[in-house]
Amino acid sequence: MKPVQCISFPRSGHHLLVRCLTQMFDERFQYCDYYNHCRKIPCRDSATNFQKSHDFDLRLKLSDGQRRLVQYRHPVDAISSWFNLSLKQPSIWDRISVQDTQSSWNRFFNSKIEFWKQFISKWVIESNCSEQLLVPYHRLLENPADTLNEVADFLWPAEKIADHKIPYVLEVQDIRPKRSSREFRFCIDGWIAKIELELKDLLDAASIPRIAKVD
Repeated sequence: MKPVQCISFPRSGHHLLVRCLTQMFDERFQYCDYYNHCRKIPCRDSATNFQKSHDFDLRLKLSDGQRRLVQYRHPVDAISSWFNLSLKQPSIWDRISVQDTQSSWNRFFNSKIEFWKQFISKWVIESNCSEQLLVPYHRLLENPADTLNEVADFLWPAEKIADHKIPYVLEVQDIRPKRSSREFRFCIDGWIAKIELELKDLLDAASIPRIAKVD
């Protein structure tokens, strides 16, 4: 397997995908979490063939020949999940800046949505890499078997996955929608619809379905 750089917007199903790929490819799948391993791109370990990055500062530059897989998600779903994670597992900064209040959520969302816009523009819309696979979170949840087959073909085109592997992965991994940001305590349909209207061009270009309820 030629090395693949996985560029993932936070809370877009990255670790779920990694668990699936680990079970599909066993020890042949060699993973590096940049933030908890070498903090070098490419990974210092020459055996690594799948490395994660969130590109938080949007300065990551990859050559056109660098194979990449991009994970992303509807911004309200991703950022509300990120907010909940910051409450449950806060960093030192989160302990100071993130509280379980509407005003704290508003500040959090406003800061992260700018990152989301630039991430989607850079890695999804404007990217012209010849070897890139887009794996939006909603597609992984809605059609996991086809999505995992597509990912497997991209990662290892010469490798045939055993017929039992993907059914086994689907049995042991909980690949299903768990909650919508429409159920998030600080979101209401009207606000989500307003955000979706403001982001219409980006959502359309990235083929991200709407989540606000339409009467």
